[in-house]
Amino acid sequence: MNPEPSLATLLADNQRLKKINQALITRIEAGHNASQAYDSFAHSIFLADQVRQRTSALESAMQSKAKLLAAIGHDLMQPIAAARLITGSLFASLAVMSDNKADIQATTQRLNAIEGTMGDMEHLLTTLLDYAKLEACDLVPEPAPFSAATFFDNLAIESCQLANSKGLACRISRSDCLLQGDLKLIMRIMRNFISNAVRYTQQGRILVGGRRRENGLEVQVLDTGVGIAAHQLDSIFDEFSQLQASGQGIGLGLANVKKLCRSMQLPLQVVSKLGQGSCFSITIPYATPSQVEAESLPEAMLWLHKKRILVVENDHSVRQALADLLTSWQAQVYTADSVADMEAVPFKTLDLLIIDYHLDNRITGLDILASIPAAAKQLPVLMITANRNQFLADSIKQAGHQLLYKPVKPAKLRRLLHHMLVV
Repeated sequence: MNPEPSLATLLADNQRLKKINQALITRIEAGHNASQAYDSFAHSIFLADQVRQRTSALESAMQSKAKLLAAIGHDLMQPIAAARLITGSLFASLAVMSDNKADIQATTQRLNAIEGTMGDMEHLLTTLLDYAKLEACDLVPEPAPFSAATFFDNLAIESCQLANSKGLACRISRSDCLLQGDLKLIMRIMRNFISNAVRYTQQGRILVGGRRRENGLEVQVLDTGVGIAAHQLDSIFDEFSQLQASGQGIGLGLANVKKLCRSMQLPLQVVSKLGQGSCFSITIPYATPSQVEAESLPEAMLWLHKKRILVVENDHSVRQALADLLTSWQAQVYTADSVADMEAVPFKTLDLLIIDYHLDNRITGLDILASIPAAAKQLPVLMITANRNQFLADSIKQAGHQLLYKPVKPAKLRRLLHHMLVV
């Protein structure tokens, strides 16, 4: 049995066949006798068919690569999800402790270190998964109106923390207008710009600001870093491209940025001068005031006091960490890993269900919902999953449920629970 051709071989063969086919067509159009023309035409048809077959094989290989990356990412996200939830519950426990302040401070420093490490791991995996989804055309933007003021406030927190940790000055020039776009994806682009600015700037400052243009707000990230040579400006957006051996990242950040901007039709620009610094920017279209819906994160947790929540999760560490976090928020938590494990759950008294979509033995969260008592079927449901497939997300939303991706971030979980139980 012949081995399957590699992706590189398929690409090379496809290009070679296209060139041969075009050369034959050119010869036919230039004029030959009838016999030569017919032979050339027949050979051209044969090659065209080979091009189609190779293209199909190439598309199949790309899909397989994307599925492999997604599967690996799903498994690696599980321990990160557990660690995130554990640190969240420990932070909540520290908040109510009053004695032995020295121990509390030392523990807080260690937790911050763990949180930072988890954040780095999550960033690398998210970058890899984003690349896989963009390669498979499986990431669909969901544009919505948002406030530029809130957007810049969020950028200020993240960018100033990064810059100050390296001894760099950071300034935010805010704009107050209404924008339209997928805020989650736009924030990923900006985080990449900001992290690169900090990484390649040894001294000086970082500036994040917006300039009003006719077609939208141009959001810029400027730095006083090493800069980029003119002949490298195009290649920095290629896969696995890194200007310097920084020891960080895998060289997919700006490749993902380019694909994200293309998917959202956002103009992308870069201006740089070697030794003086760089400016990366995207232009986000304006939205109308009537479209904006303000969202606020609830400060007090009284609304969750004694709320009864069922958590169904087959991974023990994630299940326990999520239960500990909810308990630290004063909720009353029941846990289960399967239908058989839910026999003692008092469904009539529950307020909310949190269910992992992918369970053991090919059981899904929707299967769990189908098996619970009728009285509980009307409860609000939060599905959690590390699978970012768009079809799955659409199915969950069409069923009327909320969706949260792993690794679960405590702040995002709290915001979503408040929306489900209070708003």
